[in-house]
Amino acid sequence: MKKTSRSIAIAFMLSVVASSLGACSPAKGKSSSSSQGTTATQVKVAENSDKSAQSTDSTTSAINELKDNGACTYHNEDGSVTEGNRVNGEWDGKFKKSYPNGSYYEGIYKKNKVDGKLKYVDTDGRITSGYWRNGNWNGRCKEEGNTDEGKKFVKVGRKIDGKWEGVCITVFEDGGYFQRNYKDGEMSGNATFVNSEGVILTGTWENGAWNGEFRKEGVDDNNNHYVVEGGTMVNGKWEGLVRTTFDDGEYWEKNYKDDKVVGEVTYRYRNGRITVGTWENGAWNGAFTTTFPDGSHYTGVYKDGEIIGNVIYTDEAGNTSTCDPKTINK
Repeated sequence: MKKTSRSIAIAFMLSVVASSLGACSPAKGKSSSSSQGTTATQVKVAENSDKSAQSTDSTTSAINELKDNGACTYHNEDGSVTEGNRVNGEWDGKFKKSYPNGSYYEGIYKKNKVDGKLKYVDTDGRITSGYWRNGNWNGRCKEEGNTDEGKKFVKVGRKIDGKWEGVCITVFEDGGYFQRNYKDGEMSGNATFVNSEGVILTGTWENGAWNGEFRKEGVDDNNNHYVVEGGTMVNGKWEGLVRTTFDDGEYWEKNYKDDKVVGEVTYRYRNGRITVGTWENGAWNGAFTTTFPDGSHYTGVYKDGEIIGNVIYTDEAGNTSTCDPKTINK
C-alpha cells in the first residue's frame, strides 16, 4: 500500500508540472509537451508561473509571457511596452519601446543592450536620432522638430554622454541657420547665425547670449552690402564704438551704451562729406559740424534730425559766413 501511495503522489506532481507548463507556453492557449522530459527552459517558465500565481498584478502576469526565443511583447513595470526579438533569453535585434504618454524609442539590441542607431520621439513629436553606446547618446546625432515659437528646425552634430559637443548646426525652415560650438552640452565659443534674408552674425556665444567680439554682415534694401563691427557684445547688447561700412564708401561710427546710440556720432556720405555731431533719442540732436573733401565746413544745431536755423559756413580759404545750409552746394 505504501508503494502504491508514493506512485500516486509522484504521478500527481508530474501532472501539476505539465499543467503549469501548458498555461505559460509562449503560444498562448496551447499546451506544450516534450517526449524528452522537462527542459531547463520549461523549468524556468514554470518557476515564473509560480511567482505569477502569488500576485494579481497584471504587469507581473504580462512579464510571464516573455519568451526566451522569438518575437516578443514585454509589458514593463513603468507602464512601457517593449516589442522585439529575443535569443536565448536576451533581447537581440530591432525593437520598439513605447510609453503611455506617446513617446517611444526604436533601435537595436545587441545581447540585451541597446547599441547602435537609435531614434527617440518625445510627446511633442520632436525626434532625436543617432548612435547610442554605453548607455547614452554617443556619436553623431540629429534632432528635429519645432522651436518654442513653432518654427521647424533640424540640428546636427555630435553628442558625448548625451550632451552636445563641438560644432553643431541648426537649420530652420525659412532657410536661416545657426552654427555654434558646444562644451559639455552648453553653447560656448565661436558662433555664426545666418537669417532668412542672408544677414550673417558672427561672434562669441557665452552664457546664453552674444558676449565679446561681434560682426554683422548683409545687404540693405538698396542692395548695398554692409559690414558692422567694432565694440563688444554684452549679453546680446552692443557696447562701445561700432562702425558700419558700406561698399559705396559710406560709413557710420556710433557709440553704444546698453544697445542704444549715445554721444558723438560720425557719418561719412558716399561723396566724401562727413558729419560729426550728437545722437540722442534715435536722431541727430545738438551741435554738429559737416566737412567737405576740400576742407570747407559748416556748423549748426540739429533738433530731432532737422537743422534749426542758419549755419556758419567756412570755405576752403578760411572765409566765414552765415547762411541757409540748403544754399551750400558741394
